[in-house]
Amino acid sequence: MLSLIIITSLALGAPQPAGAGASSRPALKVEPVKLEVAEVWSLCTKAYAQAVHERLLITVRHEKQTRASELIFRADPGKAVDRSDAQVLVELSPLRVHIAGNVLTAISTTHEGTFAEQKLTPPMTSLAMEPLIPALPLVQLCAVASLKSDQPMPIATYVPDITWKSASVMLDDANATIIMLGQGKHASARLAIDQRTGRMRSLTLELASPSAMTIEIAITPVEPTDPAAWKLETTKRAKVNSLSQLVRRPEPAPEPAAPAENKPSSDAKPDPKPAPESPPPSPPPAPADKPKR
Repeated sequence: MLSLIIITSLALGAPQPAGAGASSRPALKVEPVKLEVAEVWSLCTKAYAQAVHERLLITVRHEKQTRASELIFRADPGKAVDRSDAQVLVELSPLRVHIAGNVLTAISTTHEGTFAEQKLTPPMTSLAMEPLIPALPLVQLCAVASLKSDQPMPIATYVPDITWKSASVMLDDANATIIMLGQGKHASARLAIDQRTGRMRSLTLELASPSAMTIEIAITPVEPTDPAAWKLETTKRAKVNSLSQLVRRPEPAPEPAAPAENKPSSDAKPDPKPAPESPPPSPPPAPADKPKR
């Protein structure tokens, strides 16, 4: 069913020469075609069963303020069917977060003396990364973990319960984009998926509580790197227990105390005066002249 829709949408969405098919009749209104949520989500999880390298441009709009940040998301699903050997690398300057198995390791690239580590409770989602790494809206983790479509999607700590309600595609969409709509207790979600590849293109979250906020995430591919090089080196770092300790600048080392001067105490007796030096010895007398004969 999905393959047929892809072929049809590509055919109908192809651009035509100017004037081709021109008619005085009004253009037909194209309605979105509904798709099965389970089928679309299955397409997505199959796409993320391959190595993934993506850039996320995150824009947050809240109370007339706009903030933007960027992170790189990399995932290798591994070879196990249950994804137990999957690993993830998140690059959020200056933070680096690596997940392998059920162990999360984080370092700061600007503070070389510390690292943080915690055990995760499966599945590998944003909720499992708490309390060390909060507030990262990584819907990709739900696909890497191969969650079922009827499960609430823990996209982030503040959006823990999104359930996909519908999926549709516009047959005249030349970009071949599937739109999935989801709903949670305090938020709604709109996920755009490339129906050719199954990869995510964008995610929009509308939060109603505790205050209105919009989070827009544009997703684009980046150059791949070797998963064998993702592990973070921690042998020369000291372990800390929180993100704030990880990025906190270390206290400067105390300066060495100046050497104390040898000042005589008030009770000390002064050293006796040195004895006067004896005069140097006199030169020997000159020899007497011999008498003349």
